[in-house]
Amino acid sequence: MMESKIKKNDKPCSKALLHIISSSGYYGAEHVLVQYCRWLTQYQHYILCLCSDHKTLDLLIQVMEAENTSVYGTVGHKLSLLTLVKNSHQLLINENITAINCHGYKELWIALFASCRLSIPIIMIQHGFTRRNFKMICYQWLSIQSCRFKKVYKVICVAKEIADIYLASGVHKDKIIVIPNSVDVTNKSLCENVTENENQYMFGFVGRLSVEKGPDLFLKVYQNFLQCYPQDTPIKSVIIGDGPFQQKLVKLIEQNDTWQVDWVGYQSDVKQWLQRINILLITSRTEGTPLCALEAMAVGVPVIAFAVGGLVDLIEHERTGLLIPPNDISCFSYAIHRLLHEDKLRETIIKNAQAKVRWLNNQSRERLDTCYQQLA
Repeated sequence: MMESKIKKNDKPCSKALLHIISSSGYYGAEHVLVQYCRWLTQYQHYILCLCSDHKTLDLLIQVMEAENTSVYGTVGHKLSLLTLVKNSHQLLINENITAINCHGYKELWIALFASCRLSIPIIMIQHGFTRRNFKMICYQWLSIQSCRFKKVYKVICVAKEIADIYLASGVHKDKIIVIPNSVDVTNKSLCENVTENENQYMFGFVGRLSVEKGPDLFLKVYQNFLQCYPQDTPIKSVIIGDGPFQQKLVKLIEQNDTWQVDWVGYQSDVKQWLQRINILLITSRTEGTPLCALEAMAVGVPVIAFAVGGLVDLIEHERTGLLIPPNDISCFSYAIHRLLHEDKLRETIIKNAQAKVRWLNNQSRERLDTCYQQLA
């Protein structure tokens, strides 16, 4: 069943954009969606949120409260594709939608079926790939092949590595545009310098607790650091986020009495926690352009990350952060040790990282404007 959560349009627009997104909370994809709504002011925005519970829907509505946007929610664990297509088709007709943004493979198929008899272009926004099993690999392959259809006007990839996958799969190069994620550097509260806090953590993890984000690798790095650099104690760290790995990780932390690892769950105000972290560790197995890295760089927290996905484009080794070969736990531990003891390196990274975030925000906005101007 589709529920309407309307925010009245204060500034009527002649063009309307429908965003379709499957959501389990406010993470990177939801941040991108909100940013697009803020940047593309020539459109009236509508969001169709596919979620399993009302909590997720209410969270997105709360975030969109200040925006010129209408939010609809389709809530349920086992909604049929036919029901979702009917709901979407109803929105396309009732709200006179002129373009559709899809934030995932399921959303793309819904858009293709819902608009099959309508002259409405589709934009696919690819945040990353999570090839957890054979079923997911098949879904993602079908999604990429679907982007070869004429109705798909553009494929927006948040990292060059993702764009290369589409190119290698036969999607025409003119359809593909790389627009990295970014953070709003005009937000003064985000860009304030990190302040000292008596509950300071040596390093932290921010993200969804799922296999692709590598929270288990974070704990392996922590354990290795304890063994290799006992002189750097006390070694206190924090894990911020929730997800399918949550129960397993919490149990593992509780079983190791010598660990000083706090798990604080999902936090809506990540900046408050970043101010308490000396170094952000990103131990992902796959990535797009992670929001937590951008936010940390903006507030002056240095980032160490495995060299995967869009992190390779975002971080220049020893200039805007430290990049580590994937799964090299010992090298990761040594990088932490370096940042704790090499003040000049740390200062250089912080300064260059903040400049990189400002540049990236301007570039991403310009590319997005160009993409949708061509659509018009």
